[in-house]
Amino acid sequence: MSELNNIPKHWQVKRLFEIGKVINGDRGKNYPSRAHYVEYGVPFVSAGNIEEYYINSNNLNFISKDKFEALNNGKLQNRDIIYCLRGSLGKCAISNLNEGAISSSLCILRLDQTIEERYVYYYLCSPFGRAEILKHDNGTAQPNLSAKNFSNYIIPIPPLHEQLSIVSKIEELLSDLENGKQQLLTAQQQLKVYRQSLLKAAFEGRLTNKEVKDGELPEGWKWVTITDLAENNKHALKAGPFGSALKKEFYVETGYKIYGQEQVIIDNPNFGDYYVNEEKYQELKSCRIKPFDILISLVGTVGKVLILPENCMDGIINPRLIKISLNRQKYLPKFFKYYFESSSVKAHYKSQAQGTTMDVLNLGIIKKVPFPLTTLEEQQRVIDELESKLTVCDKIEETINQSLQQAETLKQSILKKAFEGRLVKPQPTKVVAKPKNEYFYQMQLLALIAKASKEHNIEHGEMTLAKYAYLLDKVYGIPTYYDYNRWHLGPYPPEMKKAINNKQYFSRKSNHIIVVNEDKLLKYTNSYETNVIDAIDDLASIFEKYPVKERADKTELLATVCKVVEDIKTTDITEVRKSMQDWKIELDNCPFKNKAEKFSIEETEKCLKFLVQREWIAKLINKN
Repeated sequence: MSELNNIPKHWQVKRLFEIGKVINGDRGKNYPSRAHYVEYGVPFVSAGNIEEYYINSNNLNFISKDKFEALNNGKLQNRDIIYCLRGSLGKCAISNLNEGAISSSLCILRLDQTIEERYVYYYLCSPFGRAEILKHDNGTAQPNLSAKNFSNYIIPIPPLHEQLSIVSKIEELLSDLENGKQQLLTAQQQLKVYRQSLLKAAFEGRLTNKEVKDGELPEGWKWVTITDLAENNKHALKAGPFGSALKKEFYVETGYKIYGQEQVIIDNPNFGDYYVNEEKYQELKSCRIKPFDILISLVGTVGKVLILPENCMDGIINPRLIKISLNRQKYLPKFFKYYFESSSVKAHYKSQAQGTTMDVLNLGIIKKVPFPLTTLEEQQRVIDELESKLTVCDKIEETINQSLQQAETLKQSILKKAFEGRLVKPQPTKVVAKPKNEYFYQMQLLALIAKASKEHNIEHGEMTLAKYAYLLDKVYGIPTYYDYNRWHLGPYPPEMKKAINNKQYFSRKSNHIIVVNEDKLLKYTNSYETNVIDAIDDLASIFEKYPVKERADKTELLATVCKVVEDIKTTDITEVRKSMQDWKIELDNCPFKNKAEKFSIEETEKCLKFLVQREWIAKLINKN
C-alpha cells in the first residue's frame, strides 16, 4: 500500500517469507479424514477453531500420535501464526498449543526470533493486512489464497524493541475497547433473551392477561393444530413441488414468479427474477400462491416466515418452501408469524428431528406444532402489545450495532496508525557515554551487586558474581563494559579478575567476595545504582524459591541459556541444545563434559519458556 511509503525511515519493508517460514497443511495421502478423529490425542486445528487471537480448544478434533507423526507438513508449535487461506479468508490466530496439526485450508507462519508474533498478528488484522488479501486473492466466487501468495505479503518491520512497544500500546488501547465491546455483546444477548421472553409471554396469553398462572392459558384461549387454522381447501397446506418438476431449464425471463427461500429469508417478496411460463404455472397450480399466504423456509435459515402482501405477484413456490393459506377469520397472519418464529416453536420442531445433524422442517412436523388460538380481537391486542415493545428493542439493537461498528472502526484506526509508525514515537537507540574511568566504574558495579545481594542474604563467589553481572548487562540493560566468554561455570569476563583482586576494595572470605572500604568506593555516585538494586531485587525473587544448595546451579542454568540465545540468535530447542553441547566444561572435579550434559533438555525448555514469559528474548537477540 502507498501508505507504507510514509513509515519511519529506520523501518524496513519486507515480505513474510523474509521474516519467517510459511508452512502448508499436509495435503498428501496421510491427511486425516473424520474417520481418523479420536477422543484424545494431538489437536487437529481447522478454521472453525480460530477465534480472535487464539485457538478455541473447546471444539477441537484430535488425531492419534501415530497419525500426527505420519504427516509430512502442517505441524503446529506454540507461538506459530495460523492463517486461513480459504473460506474465512484472512482469519488468523497465534497458536497457544505446544503441538498440533492444521487442516488443508490453513497455513502456518513460523517467525524468526527477531520478530514478535503479536506484532505480525495485529498487522494481519489491520487494514494493511486486509489489503494484502485483495492484492493476492484469485477473484473467483469462492476467493482463496495459496501459501505462496501469503508468503509474498508485505509488512513494515521496525526494530524488535519497537515491535514490543507497538504491541504494548495496541493492547493497552484495545483492552479498553474490548471491555466496551463485551458489554455491548452482553447487552445484545440480553436483548435477544428479552425478545424471546416477550414472545413466550405473548403466546401464553400473559402479555395481555396479567393474572394468568404459569403453564395455563387465559380463559377463551386454547391449543389447536395448523389444520384447524388453514382454509378449507386441499391445497391450503402445501409443500413445494419435487425438484424434477421445477428444474432451472424451465425458467423463463418473464411470466409467473417463482418464490423461494431467498425471498423468505430477507422478508422481501419482490426480490429475485425467476419465472415460469403459463404452461408450467398451470401444471403446478397446486403450488400457486395468493395474497396473505404464509411461506415458510425449509432449509438454510429454517422456520423463517414471509407473509405475502395483497399486491404480490402471481406465482408458485419452489421445493424449499411450504405454503399455508390461513383462514383469516380465525387466525391473523402476523400472529402466526410472531408465534412460528419464536424459540418455543423452534425447540418443538428440533425435538421432532432428533437423530439428525441439522435443523429439519417439513409439513408433517408443522402439523404436530401446537398453536394458541384466541379471538381475532385478542390476537390483534397481542400483536399491538408485542410490536410496541419490539419497536423499543429494535431501536436499542440498532444503537448497539452502531456502537459495535464504531468500536470496530476505532480498532482499525488504531491498527492503521500503529503500522504507519504513528501510534508510538520511534525509539532511537540510546547512546550512553562510557565512564571516564571504566575500571573504577566496573568496581563500583561489582560492589553494588554484592551490597544489594547481601540485603537478600546472598553472598557471591567469583563465578556467581560474574553471572549476576552478565544478567544485569544483557537483560537489565546495565552496561558493564565486559566481554563475556563461555567459561566452565557460565559466562565470565576475564577482565573482572583485575577488579576483584584489587585489595583496596575487595577481599575474599570462604570463597566469597567481600567489599571493603565501601564508603570510599561508593563515595562518587554511580548513575546505575538504583537500576542495580532493582535488578538484584528481581533476581533474588527468581532464585529465592529454590533451596539454597540449588541456587548456584539455577543461576548457572539461567545465565548459560541466556548466553546461548544471545550467541546463536534463536530459541529453537534443537539449536540451543547443540550450542550447549559445544560449550565445553573442562574441570577435574566436574563429571560433565559440556553444558548439554549438565542441564537436561527439560530444564532447558523450562528455562526458555521463562525467558519468553519475561520478554528477555528480544533483549538478548538485539544485543550486538
